[in-house]
Amino acid sequence: MVASPSAAAWTARSGGVTSLDACGGGVCVGTATLQGWRDAQEDAHVVDARTLGDGALLLGLFDGHGGAAAAAMAARELGGVAAGATSGDALAAALLRVDGALRRAHAARGGFGEVGCTALAVAVTPSTIAAAWLGDTVGLACRGGAVAGLGRPHAPCDAGERARIEALGGVVLRNRVNGRLGVARALGDFDFKADAADGCLVSPAADFLDVPREAGHEFLVLACDGLWDVFAPDQAARFVEAAWGRGARSPEDVARRLAHSALLRGSKDNISVVLVMLDGPGLAARLERDAARRDLPVDAPTFDDAAFGEAPAPAPGAVPEAFPATPGSRGDLRRAQTPQRPCLSPAAPLASAALFADDGAAIGCATVEALGEAGVAALLGRMGLGHYEAALAGVDGRALLALDRAALRGRGFDDADALYLCGALYLWMDLRF
Repeated sequence: MVASPSAAAWTARSGGVTSLDACGGGVCVGTATLQGWRDAQEDAHVVDARTLGDGALLLGLFDGHGGAAAAAMAARELGGVAAGATSGDALAAALLRVDGALRRAHAARGGFGEVGCTALAVAVTPSTIAAAWLGDTVGLACRGGAVAGLGRPHAPCDAGERARIEALGGVVLRNRVNGRLGVARALGDFDFKADAADGCLVSPAADFLDVPREAGHEFLVLACDGLWDVFAPDQAARFVEAAWGRGARSPEDVARRLAHSALLRGSKDNISVVLVMLDGPGLAARLERDAARRDLPVDAPTFDDAAFGEAPAPAPGAVPEAFPATPGSRGDLRRAQTPQRPCLSPAAPLASAALFADDGAAIGCATVEALGEAGVAALLGRMGLGHYEAALAGVDGRALLALDRAALRGRGFDDADALYLCGALYLWMDLRF
């Protein structure tokens, strides 16, 4: 279980959202970063509409480990070494040059022995989408509702990575290189690297891919493992669709909601999301067509076309079907990525008021506010707080949203549980669909 910081720390850590909208040529980019439960923010990102020339966009996302220095330097260096890098192999070469800059800095003053970062570099042009990556910072592309990965994590336990590491005399223990580092490829980390890239236990040689940019390409999601720890790629894509279909027209707003939902699902890492909206009007039109085929309003929270069935909305105050009042532990919410929970199973019906649905569409103030007393009791059970049902007897959703930490303590909540529920209430109040 995650240690509980003070209420002030929660606000500082979960509220540090930064944003940037870079619009041009029909492409809009929004970013969101959360420090989350970590003591420091070690992620960095780049949105560069100049380096690659007119009509092209360079994106970079870096997830630091051992400190923030490697990610910060990599973000500064990328634009200077990526001129003309509009193909996957060129982006991989640019990342290798970034690693060289980090090596020179390490030789001059040290500091990057066990400090490094994962990396994802993406170039978007009118005709192509190119990506190169190191480690577990990866992305996805959505075209007409179909999701394709932009990268596959470089885990030390992967058969190919393990064989490479062992051939160089290293070992993989507890899914870590030499029992110490949890990614097989990264920038920095020179205690694990020889002078030649092909002799490094932790390799700076990026994998890459090139995808033709075609009609129907709607958006890209780039994220560090703080998101992917709790969202599968298809789930993240469905979340973006649901938010866009419910009226969000700012990619920054959707990225922010996605990052906040990862925090609520139990991510314990820094969370950074870059959402590239390639064709927002086209996405909205597809969602309208999909809704019309199913005879649903466009803002219905059941946009997951294939993975979820449809269920009617419950009566006001009723307990949603996908929200059963069953015993659980507080860890259940933090294990949202595991398949044993019925309300997150792809085969389970998605009730339109389900707070923890994979597409995230119904997470928000309005849903909680509409709950009756029975719905609040179900919510407590779903969060593993069912033993406080008597303490909140007579409290409906509207009254619940008005409670603060002191009020919960006064009703018998211990400090950790009061903080846990207040954190969820903070997010529900903030995520207004």
